[in-house]
Amino acid sequence: MRHLDGVVRRTVRAAALAMVCIPAPLTAQDTDLSRSQRQIEDRTEVLATVRALFRALGERDVVRLEEHFLPQALTTAVRFEAGAEYPSVQSLPEVLESIAAVTVPMTERIWDPEVRVDGDLASLWAPYDFYVDGSFSHCGHDAVHLVRVDGRWRVLSMTYTIAEPPACRLHPDGPPLGRGISP
Repeated sequence: MRHLDGVVRRTVRAAALAMVCIPAPLTAQDTDLSRSQRQIEDRTEVLATVRALFRALGERDVVRLEEHFLPQALTTAVRFEAGAEYPSVQSLPEVLESIAAVTVPMTERIWDPEVRVDGDLASLWAPYDFYVDGSFSHCGHDAVHLVRVDGRWRVLSMTYTIAEPPACRLHPDGPPLGRGISP
């Protein structure tokens, strides 16, 4: 009987130790919370990548601009007017060459972005307005597709419309305050 009491005590001690040392399994609520937190982080990173891309564009910094794109990236411009040669598709080297040729400040501002993420694929949809040398040029919508590669979001494709009001909206804050880039 004494032997049985010792076995019971050792079993109870082992069970108590296991309860303290072995982590509890994640509950559905914990998993949902971590998934929700990851989605918020991903959305923030995607938006930061696109904003950094537009800052590099505004500064005409083709080295920084190229860092935000995958090498096989394409951009597509869509214009809604009769006789226009659109859609116009450019490879990354063509985009960089055309930006390098610009000699005046450019400002592209997005607002109210919609960001969706599924694992390593993300898309951003947002209205924008565009200024060249401080003067309004055009507005429209940006549709940007990004892929996470080696932990970094990079642009795979960017498609945008080119229009003028009332076919598109101007930024709710009005014209940019200065020339060049804006946050």
